[in-house]
Amino acid sequence: MKKTILNKIIKIVRDDKNIVSLINFLFGVQFITPYLALYMESQLQSLSQVALIFSLQSAAMILFELPTGISSDILGRKKSLVISGLIQILSLIILYFASNILGFIFYAILQGIIIGFSNKASESYIYETLILENSQSEFKKHFTNVYGMWSLGATFSSIIASLFSFYGIKSLILGSILISCLIPYFALFIKNINVHRKKQNYFKNVKKILKHTLLKKSLTPFILFNIFYLGVFDEVLKLKSILFSSKIVSFELIGLFTALFYFMTATGLRTSYYLSKRLSDYKTFLLGLSGFITSIAFAATTSGFLSIFIFALAGFFFSINRPVISHVINNNISNQNRATTISIFELLTNFAQLSVGIWISFASLSLNIQDIYLLMSLLIFVLLFLFRKMFILID
Repeated sequence: MKKTILNKIIKIVRDDKNIVSLINFLFGVQFITPYLALYMESQLQSLSQVALIFSLQSAAMILFELPTGISSDILGRKKSLVISGLIQILSLIILYFASNILGFIFYAILQGIIIGFSNKASESYIYETLILENSQSEFKKHFTNVYGMWSLGATFSSIIASLFSFYGIKSLILGSILISCLIPYFALFIKNINVHRKKQNYFKNVKKILKHTLLKKSLTPFILFNIFYLGVFDEVLKLKSILFSSKIVSFELIGLFTALFYFMTATGLRTSYYLSKRLSDYKTFLLGLSGFITSIAFAATTSGFLSIFIFALAGFFFSINRPVISHVINNNISNQNRATTISIFELLTNFAQLSVGIWISFASLSLNIQDIYLLMSLLIFVLLFLFRKMFILID
């Protein structure tokens, strides 16, 4: 009996998909996350500058999106995850010593590069592993496991951060640095998947991927809607601590409410797989989308703790949709350029995110944070009407 249990544990530990899940968990364990936007605002005394910094992070993601995707296809997923872990450590060290807007901008730019390396390497690695196992139909389940681990890591770190926040922000950053040192270490344990790749000019290949894959007639409405949907969610995510603070929540409770939000995103990811099997991708996507729009609107217009609980539901509803979006895209692209194609989709998403971020930077000069969140929910509703043809693809 004991030998059987031990063998099962060894099998779990040796499964590369589980190691990738662990790495994503560690990326989520950043104790500074619940307080990052609020910390920047307290240092810079300006919501507009905070929004500008996050816009520059989006700009960095745009600039490095294709190079990181192409590098992931050339170097392999293992080296890409090692590199992203090392950059994560460097970015947190810079954040620790940052005392002005330039330091925060440098940190944000490095974070943009990290996202480029880690997300595509993880997603591509999981899908290619499933291809070798002839189990592509299980992608949404494994996608849920990998990205759900990030949310669980963020939930865990947010709870710990709320308990130790009285030691100061610097201690939270230091703790994040120590945890991040484990990322490149564990990345060394995953095996490289040998995918036959023809020699090619990757940049010339971008036009072909856009024309024949992402922007082909049947996929265009889906792509155009979701680049803005994901872009809006990312901006909603970045500014949440400022929204919580505006609801008169104590500094310590911000960490706990952030943990609640990430717990709901992890729950949403888990729920998505079973919902899509029971209902269909179409009904799951529609449920998540309508829930997200409604939750953001009500979170912006209500007050107190009720507002924050409703905001946490937005994380749940968005996460129901995330595996469906990724599954539809991966189902329409080839193995050879998978990471590059995902990079192009993320690049388009980052352009949308940059546009939203720049708008927030200007809008915050005359609007409060609640009004900004309400307008973002209205934007998604309008885009849903404009790109309603996308449901044909999902169905």
